Amino acid sequence: MAQTSVAQFASELKVPPSVLLEQLRAAGVDKRVPEDALSEHDKSRLLDYLRRSHGAEEPKTKITLTRKQTSEIRKADATGKTRTVQVEVRKKRVFVKRDPTEIAAAAVAAEAPALAPAPEPAPAKARGAGAGGVDERERELRQAEADRQRQLADIQATELREKQERERREAEQRQQERQAQTAAKEAPAAAAPATTDGTLHAPKPKGEETKGERRGKKPRPATIMRDDSARRRTMKTRGDMGGGVAGWHARGVGRQRAAATSAESTTFTAPTEPVVREVAVPETITVAELSAGGVASVLVPFPHAVDDHQTANARFLADQGAAILLPQAELTPQRLAELLRTLERPKLLEMARKARALGKPEAARLVAARCMELAG
Repeated sequence: MAQTSVAQFASELKVPPSVLLEQLRAAGVDKRVPEDALSEHDKSRLLDYLRRSHGAEEPKTKITLTRKQTSEIRKADATGKTRTVQVEVRKKRVFVKRDPTEIAAAAVAAEAPALAPAPEPAPAKARGAGAGGVDERERELRQAEADRQRQLADIQATELREKQERERREAEQRQQERQAQTAAKEAPAAAAPATTDGTLHAPKPKGEETKGERRGKKPRPATIMRDDSARRRTMKTRGDMGGGVAGWHARGVGRQRAAATSAESTTFTAPTEPVVREVAVPETITVAELSAGGVASVLVPFPHAVDDHQTANARFLADQGAAILLPQAELTPQRLAELLRTLERPKLLEMARKARALGKPEAARLVAARCMELAG
């Protein structure tokens, strides 16, 4: 039979050899130095002595195991802020050592015909109650998520209606401005004096016209003298592409009319509303939340994070076409502006669809179920 020394046994128990020698002498085992050999019988005597001294002479028939697991879940509320939820799972099980007589009685009862269905064991009921609690909690979470999605949909519908109403008012205002400009242009033409009979410098007096009509004579044809400037305006000059209206012989009136025509033909329209770009840093949002929410994103990971894990997480979405990875070394105002100008709405919708396909909204429930399986 293998024997060990007192020093070796003390190192296994992680106690000083002097303390072990005192306990051996109290148990009736005569050992003086750490080099003395110990047999299995000496160890049994030491164990009996320790049990008696600690009041545990009778063997234990019940063992209680308690397990406690704590995890964190990051969720975004209706306002977009991220909050951390602490999840704690507790499991307690009691194992009882049955008496041999009870085991024999149970075996006899199993062999005999059962008169009534046997009741379910207590641990199974406990497990069933625990599973029901988890299902109830999951239903509450799903209901809260559905309410949040409904609130977001209502907010988006309200914003869409406000935007449509604002665009309608702006269109009406522009239409009114165009009508006012058209009326202002037509007013000088209507206010121009009508052509009178007679010469340019000596118009026909009213008295003579009345007298001639009274006498019944034919009115003599009047000769109308035109200014040379009117004749010049009808001539096509060098560089004139508008039939004599504008050219290098044209006067200030023609140039002003050409400038007004070119100003009216422009197609530039001022933006009706500001363009808003949402920028999120990795400390406030996770890749899992981006994919679960189906959000297109431009990710700029922090290069000095532990093991550069932010770049690895961002590359997961970028490789699938659900996000754009922009290293911090390449981040400049010009580079970011060029990138944002290329993000049209169809591309953003495609990125959001791919991000949504990669999301795992049931991750918390799956992790909790796995924890329950490991806990027994």
